[in-house]
Amino acid sequence: MISEFPLFVFTTLSGLAAGALVASAAFPTKGESKRAWLFPLCMLVLVGVGALASVTHLGRPQNLTYMLANPTSSLVMEGIFAGLTCIALIADVVLAAKGKAANRIVRIAATVLAVVLMCVQGYAYFTSFGSPAWAAVSVWAFFVLGSIGCGFAAWGLFDGEVSEGAGAKASTVALALACVSFAWEAATFVGAGADASLLIAGVVVSAVGAACAGAKGFATAKLPWVVVVALGVVALCVARWGFYAASIL
Repeated sequence: MISEFPLFVFTTLSGLAAGALVASAAFPTKGESKRAWLFPLCMLVLVGVGALASVTHLGRPQNLTYMLANPTSSLVMEGIFAGLTCIALIADVVLAAKGKAANRIVRIAATVLAVVLMCVQGYAYFTSFGSPAWAAVSVWAFFVLGSIGCGFAAWGLFDGEVSEGAGAKASTVALALACVSFAWEAATFVGAGADASLLIAGVVVSAVGAACAGAKGFATAKLPWVVVVALGVVALCVARWGFYAASIL
């Protein structure tokens, strides 16, 4: 087990949520849904569980006090934006549960906060001394484009229209960008002498996901779209695991 496992959980789950939120903001549900609360609740669970997992990385409780003593640290900033994202998602859930139409402003606010959280995660590793491979511009693309790209198609599980037409095309592009970001990070790792095998595996899986999202057959039925989502999730998990495993053991 790698020592960074809690952070692996945090960045992976919050990344998937960020991608799905971007898709929900870009392709809002048409009309009212009886389970409009389900999507923001699922996103809240992803970000919340991820944030809780990241706290366990600190080890002893007193380390949390030391961390809070430096409010400008990347760990504190991650906690702040994760918390703000959760607050926005809670508001989204409450509004939807009361039978009101999804508040577009609240959803967009949650989306923006989640994307900023991805940027903060990239900054955290860009300025980290954990591995020479991290201190490269590619780490920003890895966390921002990789996360959003792999999580984008998940919105199709909640709104079937995303798996059709423009939504399918957007998912194809999103997964393709994730593939490029993984390839860029893999090249950075190779240049730094680090093991890039799992990152390359992430490239392959995300490329297959992009191909499936762009295939005509996957845009006409919801069950096949689950395959696209699964490929995106697997690609992000494999690439993220390779990022951590090759850097800190």
